Parts: sequence; C-alpha cells; structure tokens
Amino acid sequence: MKSYYLIFLIFIEIGFSNGLFINEFMAKNDTTNVDEAGEFDDWIEIYNAGTELQDIGGLFLTDNADNLTKWMIPEGTEIQPQGFLLFWCDEDQEQGELHTNFKLGAGGEFLALVNIDGVTILDSITFGPQSADISYGRVSDGDGEWQFMNPTPGITNTGELRINDNKVIPDQYTLYQNYPNPFNPVTTISFSMPISANVKIIAYDIIGNQVVTILNQTLPAGTQSVPWNAKNRPSGVYFIRMESGAFVRTQKIMLLK
Repeated sequence: MKSYYLIFLIFIEIGFSNGLFINEFMAKNDTTNVDEAGEFDDWIEIYNAGTELQDIGGLFLTDNADNLTKWMIPEGTEIQPQGFLLFWCDEDQEQGELHTNFKLGAGGEFLALVNIDGVTILDSITFGPQSADISYGRVSDGDGEWQFMNPTPGITNTGELRINDNKVIPDQYTLYQNYPNPFNPVTTISFSMPISANVKIIAYDIIGNQVVTILNQTLPAGTQSVPWNAKNRPSGVYFIRMESGAFVRTQKIMLLK
C-alpha cells in the first residue's frame, strides 16, 4: 500500500508542474548579466525537465499571490526539452517579449508560474532577502532543494558554480555553447572571464557578413550571459564571435524556425 501511495504522489508532483520549474532567479542584478538593451535587470529562469518541446505561451508569471494572472507569457514561447528560458523582470515590456510587467523584490517576496487557467500554480517559491549578483536556485535543475549560488542564467545549475561565502572567479576565459541550440528565436550566450574587461560578441551569417553586435560592454569578472533574439533573421547557420583582450573564440549556432 505504501508503494502505491508513493507512486501516486510522484505522479501528482510531475503532472501538476508539467515538468516546468522556476529554476533560478536573481532579484538584485548589479553587474552580472545584461538584457538586449545592455541593462542589468532582475530575471527568472524557467526549466523544462521533460523530454519534449514545451509551448508555454499563455502561462503566467506573477509576484503577487492575489493576482495570479499578472503577466502572461506571449503566445508561441517555447522551451526545448531539458532547456532553460530567461525572463527579464524589469517592468519594461517595450524592450522585448520576454520582459515582464513587474520587478523582483530584493527584500523577499512570492513568485509563481501559473497554468493557462489562471488558477493552478505549477510552481512557486517564497524567498527572503537577496544579495547583489548572487542568484537563488535549485541545487540541481528541477530539484527540490534551493540555495544561494553564483548565477547560471540559461545554463545548468552546477556544483562548480555553487558558493559558500565567496563568489567563485573563473581562472580563464570560456565561451560556452549557446542554449538552446538549435533555437527559435531566442538563445542565451554564456561565457566566463577571469578579469573585468570589455567584451564584444558579434553574430555573423554563413558567408561571413556581420549581422549584429550583441554585446560591446565592460563587465566584471565572473560567469556572464547575454540573450540574442533573432526573430528578424532567417533560419540558418550563424557564427558567434567573442573578443575580450587577446581572447577570441568563434562558435557555430543554428536558428531553426
């Protein structure tokens, strides 16, 4: 009887959340990662723990338990299986489709991901005071245990980036594979830098024409990320080039609409 009860509970947990989790968030982003406008905004990361593509358009994000339909995720928004999607909480929806109409409270508050019925809470968390440039996330993606950590927006929460008292500073430059890849139309480009320096990230098309400068900014040492929304670009292979001092790396990515 106990085993049947356990199976029932597991089914309820997985079915209720639909495999979607609030996986990580940052309520006080001073120097960590920038949005498309080059601004350091608060953010929430949603994780799709399932094995299939999830269309999350029509779901809601909210920071108010009395207003579960505060901000609706735009129609057609998708998360790849085992993938991540970042939402900017900056009260500036004119900057893009993934910008909410609310900011996060660094003093602590309630967050929820709500089903299309506007009533069923798929996932939620109530958190306390937050520190600048330290995120709060699940120890493992989709896991039940939370902790403060070095931010990993758009990529998996890993042991190497967890913190105790001090922020881990990388010992070398690294350009990570963008995620998701292939993508449509938004992808996150993450990278690590051992020192504060100017970082330039440029996208090129398959024949080497420059498409857009995604980032050209001085950032502090640490693991950073920047989104690229390629909604106005055709499907195909693109190349991302990162330059910072003597460090230069190029990476192939694919836009698939």
